[in-house]
Amino acid sequence: MENPENVSSEPVFTIAGVQYRHHKNGGGLVADTAKVSEQAYVYFRSVVHAKATVGDKAKICGRAEISGSAHVIDSAVIGGNARISGDAVIFDKALILGNAHVFGSARVGGSATIGGIKKVSGTTEITSGRHEMNC
Repeated sequence: MENPENVSSEPVFTIAGVQYRHHKNGGGLVADTAKVSEQAYVYFRSVVHAKATVGDKAKICGRAEISGSAHVIDSAVIGGNARISGDAVIFDKALILGNAHVFGSARVGGSATIGGIKKVSGTTEITSGRHEMNC
C-alpha cells in the first residue's frame, strides 16, 4: 500500500477530546497536542500522540508510536512496531526497530540501534552501535 497522495489537514478523528490529523509528509496521524515538524516524515501507519515532539530530519516509519513527552530529533529513525514514550529522547542517528520500547527518561543517540523486543527505561543512555536504515 502506498502513502496517500493528498492528505487532509482537516481532523481525521477525535480520541478523548484530542483531534488527530494526517501529517503532510507521509500521511501518519498526529495529535493536535503533539509538535511535529513539517519536514519530519511520519509514515501513514504511524501515530504521534500526547505532547511528543518530532524534529525536522526524524523519520517515524512502520506502525511506530511516539507518545508522552518523548522527543525524536536529529536524524533518528523509529520503525517497525517500536514505541517511544514517557520523557525518552531519541537523537543523532539512533535507530529504534521491531517491538522495542524506549520509555522513562531513557536517552538513545549516536549511532545506536535498539531492536527486537528490547525495553530501555529509567535513566539509561545508549550512544553506540552502527546502522543504516531508511523508511
